[in-house]
Amino acid sequence: MTDNRAVDATRTRMKRSHSPVMFLWTAIIFVTFGASAAEKPGKMRPWLVKAVYFTGNASISSSDLLGGMDTKPSRLFHAVKFSPSFLNADIEAIADLYRDKGFLGIQIKAGDIARDPPKHRVTVNIIINEGPQTRIDSMAIEGDSVFGEATLKRFIQAKRLAPYSVVRLTNDQQTICDSMAARGYPLCAVDRRDSVDSIAHRAAVVFLVDRGPLVKVGPVSVNGAKKLRQVIVKRGLTFHQGDTLTSGQVQRSVKQLYETGMFKYVQITATVADSAQQRRMVGPISLPAVLTIEEADFFKVQGGVGYGTYEGPRLSLQTSYGNILGLGRTVGLNGKFSRLIQGLHLNYTAPWAFLLPPTAEVDVFGEHHDEVTFTGYLEGVTLSLFAKTPWNLGYRVFTTFEWINGVAIPPQVSDTTPFIPSNNTQSVGTGVTYDTRDNMFDPTKGLFVSSDAEVAGVIGAQTNHFYKLIMDIRGVVPVTSFLGAASAVTVGYVNGYGADAAVVPAQELFYTGSETIRPVRGYAPGGVGDSIGGRLVLVLNVLELRYAIVKWLKIAGFADAGFVWGSAKDFSLRELLWTAGPGVRIRTPIGLLSADLGIRVNGPTKGKFGFSVSIGEPF
Repeated sequence: MTDNRAVDATRTRMKRSHSPVMFLWTAIIFVTFGASAAEKPGKMRPWLVKAVYFTGNASISSSDLLGGMDTKPSRLFHAVKFSPSFLNADIEAIADLYRDKGFLGIQIKAGDIARDPPKHRVTVNIIINEGPQTRIDSMAIEGDSVFGEATLKRFIQAKRLAPYSVVRLTNDQQTICDSMAARGYPLCAVDRRDSVDSIAHRAAVVFLVDRGPLVKVGPVSVNGAKKLRQVIVKRGLTFHQGDTLTSGQVQRSVKQLYETGMFKYVQITATVADSAQQRRMVGPISLPAVLTIEEADFFKVQGGVGYGTYEGPRLSLQTSYGNILGLGRTVGLNGKFSRLIQGLHLNYTAPWAFLLPPTAEVDVFGEHHDEVTFTGYLEGVTLSLFAKTPWNLGYRVFTTFEWINGVAIPPQVSDTTPFIPSNNTQSVGTGVTYDTRDNMFDPTKGLFVSSDAEVAGVIGAQTNHFYKLIMDIRGVVPVTSFLGAASAVTVGYVNGYGADAAVVPAQELFYTGSETIRPVRGYAPGGVGDSIGGRLVLVLNVLELRYAIVKWLKIAGFADAGFVWGSAKDFSLRELLWTAGPGVRIRTPIGLLSADLGIRVNGPTKGKFGFSVSIGEPF
C-alpha cells in the first residue's frame, strides 16, 4: 500500500522542482555550447576532423585502428581539432601496432587531406601497406628453472605460429622473471636468442633462463619511522626473517601497509651487492630486506558537504589522531547531520589486533532518527574486527549493543509492526565485500558485491529477536571511450523469530531511499511499497547509460524499479514500480554531483515525476 500523505508530499516536491530542472538544463546547454560561441574576435577558427578513412588494412579493422588514435572523427558534444603532429604520432602508433602483430616491413603514410572550407572540416586518408607477416616457427626454453619448459610455456605469449613481436617477446622475458621471483628466485635472469628468416618470414626463438639461488629473508630494517615504533611497522609485513623471499609476499605487505592509512609511501627492497656474482652462488642465500616508509599525517580533520532533495543538506565532520603512544592506534570523533539522521560517534581503532591481521574497532554512538519507519533515539556500542584479503575480498565480524529511547512509529495502519517493541537490541553479524572498481567514488569499470547478515537475540535475555540479510551488487562497464553502462540490485529481508516471530523493531524495517537501501529515482523515501517500511525490499537500477561530454560532465539515461513488501508472502514482481529518465553527472571538488529526473511509468501515480540532486553516486 502507498501512503497518501507521502504521495501528496512528493507531488508538492515535484511542483517545486520545475524551476531547478529548467535552471539545470539551461546551465548545461550554456556550458556545453556557450564556450565555443564565446571565442574572441579575430581568433583563427580551428579545423575539425570530419572523418578518417583507411586503405590497405586487411589484418586490423578500421575501428580497432581508430581506437588507439588521437585523430578521430568529431562526435556529439566532442569536437576533435585536426593537428598534423598528432596525425604523425598516430601513424607511428599504428606502425607499432602492426609490428606487434609480426608485420616487420609495415609502411604507412598519410594520403590526401580533403578540406571543406565552408564547414572547416577535414577528411583524413591513411594508406597502409602491410607486407608479409612473420610468425614464430619454433620456440624453446633452455636453462634451469623451477617450473620446467612445459609449465613456462603456459605463462608466455610466444607460441608456434604466433606473430613474431619483439615487444611481446621482451614482455615474455619479464613474465618468466616475475614467475621465478614469485617462487623465491628474485635474482633470476632471462636472455633471448632470435633467428629471423626474412625470406620465409619465419623466426626461431630460444629463451635462456638462469634462475639463480633460492633467496631467504635476512635481517629486516626500517627507514623513515619517526613517530611510529618499528615493531608496529613490521607487523604489516606478511613475511619474517628466514622465510622465502617472494614477490607475492612483498606486494601483499606493501598493500597491507598502505591500507592502514598510516603511510604516504611504502617500498620494500632486498639489498643486492653483486647480482651477477650472487646468481652464481649455491642457494639458499640470505638477503637483507629494507622497508622504506614515509609516515602519513596522523592528525586529521575532514569535512563533507552534500545535498539530497528529500533529506536536505548533509554535513559531516571527522577529526582523529592516528598514532596513540606510537602504536598506530586511532581515536576519532565523527559527527553527521541531515534532516533524517543526526549522530555523533566516538571510535577507537587498533590495527593488527592481538598480533593478527584484522583491525579491531570500538564505536560508541548516539543518534537521533526522524525516518519514514520511526522517530527516536538510538545509543549503543559496536565491537568489530575487519580486514582485507589479497583477492579484492574484505570481511567484517561485529557485535552491537543498542539501546532505544522515545521510539515512535507513524500512525498509519499496517500489519508490518503490530506494536512498538520495548526491548533493546544485542546482535552479532558478519559481512563480506568484493570490490574490483577502478574508483570507489566515480568508477568507470568494475564490480562491487556486499553481503551482510545480522542476528539479534543470540546473547542476552532482554533483547529483540530478529535476523536480517542485505545483498548489494553493482557493476560498471565501459562501452566505448566516451560511453559507459552501469547496473545494480539491492535485496533485503528481515524477520522476527522465537518469541518475537510476529514483531520486527521499527528501526530495522526497510524503505527505499534509506541509508542502507538505494532509492527508486522519481519517488520520495518511503514512497514505494509499504508506507511505514517492510520486511522485504527489492531495488533494481536496471540500466544506466553515461555519455561523457567532457571529463567533468556526463549526461545519463536510466531505468529503475523497486518495491517494499510488508512480508515475504506478499512478494510479487508484478508490483514493482518502474521509473525512467535523464540525469547529469558533474565532477566537483567535493564529490560527484548527480541530478536525476525520474518519471513514473506505471502504478497509481503514473506520469508524475520526481527530481533529485545528491553528492555521490546515484546508486
